[in-house]
Amino acid sequence: MQRKAPKNVERPQSASANANANSASGNQPGHDDSNSDTEVLTSVWEKVSDKILGHMNSRFDQLEETLQVVQSSQKELLEKVEPMEEQVLDHESRITSLEKTVSDLKDESNALKLKVYDLEGRSRRNNIKIIGIPEREEGVKPTEFVEALIPNWCPGLSKAN
Repeated sequence: MQRKAPKNVERPQSASANANANSASGNQPGHDDSNSDTEVLTSVWEKVSDKILGHMNSRFDQLEETLQVVQSSQKELLEKVEPMEEQVLDHESRITSLEKTVSDLKDESNALKLKVYDLEGRSRRNNIKIIGIPEREEGVKPTEFVEALIPNWCPGLSKAN
C-alpha cells in the first residue's frame, strides 16, 4: 500500500538557500537565479521527501504484514481454543457426575460389607462345634451320627419328648 505526500504541502526553504539565492541575484544583474535556486531546492526537497516517504511506506507495509500475520495467528488460536473450552466444560460436568457416582457406590459398598459381616455372623450362630471327636468319625452321614450322640451326652433330651 503506497502512501503519497499531499500535493498542497508547502516545501520549506532553508534560510541559507534564501540568502544564497538573494546574494546571487544581487551580484549578477540581469540574471534571475532565485527562480533556478528555488527550482533546485524544490527538486531536492521532492527527491528527499519521496525517499523518506518511500522508506516510511515500506516500513508501514512491513508493519501491516506483520500485523496481519499476528491477527491471522490469533484468529487460528481462537478457533482452536473455543472447542477446547467447550470440551473442558463437558469434561467438568462428566467428572462431577462421576465423582457423585463413585461416592454413591462407596456408600453402597460399605452398606453391603456391613450386611455381609452380619450374615456371616448369623450363619455361624446356628453351628455347633463338637470337641473331642476325631476327624472323619461321623462317616458319610454326619447328621445321623450327631443324632445318635446327643442322647448319650444329654440324657434328658430324647426323640420322644
